[in-house]
Amino acid sequence: MTEHDPFAHRVCPHCDGFATAVVDCGARSKDGRVVISIDCPACGGWGVIPRKPYTGATALARVGR
Repeated sequence: MTEHDPFAHRVCPHCDGFATAVVDCGARSKDGRVVISIDCPACGGWGVIPRKPYTGATALARVGR
């Protein structure tokens, strides 16, 4: 049975996990306030980025050789 790898992703260093921000423009429309939703360009609005695969000596240390 496969297990979930909790270390497969890490929190985005650019947005610290707060991937989407909503900015109030200060203007009003007929429906209410005008807001703009902005996503983090580094993670694309997910808040996490994939970890780099282990290579070289680090990979050997991880498997216990």
